[in-house]
Amino acid sequence: MEYRIEHDSMGEMKVPADRLWAAQTQRSRENFEIGVGIETMPTEIIHAFGILKKAAAITNNKLRPEKMTDEKLNAIKASCDISDPVGPISVVVREKRTGQPAIGQDEKTGEYYSRSSYLRRQAALQRRLVVDMQDMQTTTGFDGKEYLAVIHADGNNLGITIGKILQNSHGYSNGVRARRQISKNLEQIYSYIMEKTLGQIQEYYANLDIPEKREFHYAFHVCHQGGDDINIICDARLAVPFLNFLFENLQGMSLWKSDTLTVPLYMCAGIAYVQKEKGFHSAYQLASECCDNAKKAAKKEKNLRNGLAGNWIDFQICDTTNTQELDLQREKSYVTKEQIHMLMRPYCLDPEVKGEPVSYERFLERVRSLQQAKLTRQQQEALRLSYMMGRQEFRRWIQHSRDNGLDLTGMLGNALHRDADGQLHALWFDSVEMMEFIPE
Repeated sequence: MEYRIEHDSMGEMKVPADRLWAAQTQRSRENFEIGVGIETMPTEIIHAFGILKKAAAITNNKLRPEKMTDEKLNAIKASCDISDPVGPISVVVREKRTGQPAIGQDEKTGEYYSRSSYLRRQAALQRRLVVDMQDMQTTTGFDGKEYLAVIHADGNNLGITIGKILQNSHGYSNGVRARRQISKNLEQIYSYIMEKTLGQIQEYYANLDIPEKREFHYAFHVCHQGGDDINIICDARLAVPFLNFLFENLQGMSLWKSDTLTVPLYMCAGIAYVQKEKGFHSAYQLASECCDNAKKAAKKEKNLRNGLAGNWIDFQICDTTNTQELDLQREKSYVTKEQIHMLMRPYCLDPEVKGEPVSYERFLERVRSLQQAKLTRQQQEALRLSYMMGRQEFRRWIQHSRDNGLDLTGMLGNALHRDADGQLHALWFDSVEMMEFIPE
């Protein structure tokens, strides 16, 4: 094997000529066997240092070109787009076409690709995604407009779990191994759950009786799924069934399980119901905000389950192509002059809240009741707007509906709910909005 001589404050070191590291790394490898092949430097750190050194070289070339010559700069730039480690050692593999360091391998062809090629692929994928979104099947909403759904789901309690595990771990090495086991658990569990859920939603769609039904890939598309981070574009009427299957499959799963500690698997999700013209990026942002809002509710002390955030869901229907921040949009459009908050959401899927106003199951029951009532479009719209009339006029409208054979209170229960903070919420509004998006 050929070597080169590198120097540090402790003297000379022989470094294999085909390796990119210097004296300190080589000295560490020879003197500290712990971690070799088990706890090697995370790939993200290697990438970060490559970017940092490349940036420093470019800056020094501009400030002191006599020291950082163009020749040195080009050499550094060529090597600092560092590749992912292959096995336990950072061996640099290069893309054949460009000669640049590789960062991954194509699963189909087996060929390695560089970072620049990867970015070009991602840009092309994004362009295809936009085309796919424009070509996807939609659902007609209560307002006659065509809607897609973008779903963002994310797991809960990772930080709490890591903290609890570290408290029970002895030593840094055990703590690192525990963190890695959590990551492994997440990947394995969610891969299994997603495979099962996708099979269920595909079968559900096959049995769904809708006019002009297209092939499944025009109705449902997984944009990204990595561990507990799930992002979906789909026909609006498939979003709730998909999440119903997903949360059902989460039941009984554990993020961590040992003799001393068991952490159940919990998740929050957000759905953005949008028109195609809105574009994926803004729709995803809205879905992400809904998911964050669900997480905020889950993390409130009164909602914790044995100190953990449970399963919650939030959604938003955006009937324009404009995007506002979720809180601003809701404050502007969903609070009446009498300070009635039109929205009850987010909702909790945990069985402990069954029967409570925030129960997701209770929300779905109200949707089913409204669907069975076979309301006309005019009645749906009147019910949506009824809360805006003011409480006195609202009561008169309810009585008028009852006199005409539509007993909404008997069908849906109380129309209003005052929460622990004293805020008054409309209990029916969410269900009325979602009638068209939840198949009967």
